Amino acid sequence: MYLTKESEHLVSDTEKQKLIRGLRKLAEDLERGMIPLENLPCLISLSEKDRDGVHAICILSPSQVEASLRAKELLSSLTPRQVAILDRILAGKSAKIIAYELGVSQRTVENHIGTIHRKARTRRLPELLALVYARLP
Repeated sequence: MYLTKESEHLVSDTEKQKLIRGLRKLAEDLERGMIPLENLPCLISLSEKDRDGVHAICILSPSQVEASLRAKELLSSLTPRQVAILDRILAGKSAKIIAYELGVSQRTVENHIGTIHRKARTRRLPELLALVYARLP
């Protein structure tokens, strides 16, 4: 991962040279056909900054990109109520507590959780959590 701080508009020459060498090596290997296309990583620029003003450029494997796209697809397919329930699940709350907070029955919450699992194509909570946390900013 390559990081720069917004307040540090200049990256040290050593870091810059390392990045340039790495990118040139990647380009050369691609030209020579030494990297099979199915193994080609995707270069992603994360445009959002964290609270310290850090930007990041990450090289991710295709499986990481696929997992992130699947997570984004899932989140965009959820209803506002399902998103509210998922947020509470991520906070570690039980169906009973979620039901109380939202003013609905526990069974209604469980039905929503089932629908979320169906949309995510997951069966268990750890699978769902792994999918949601695979999402990139």
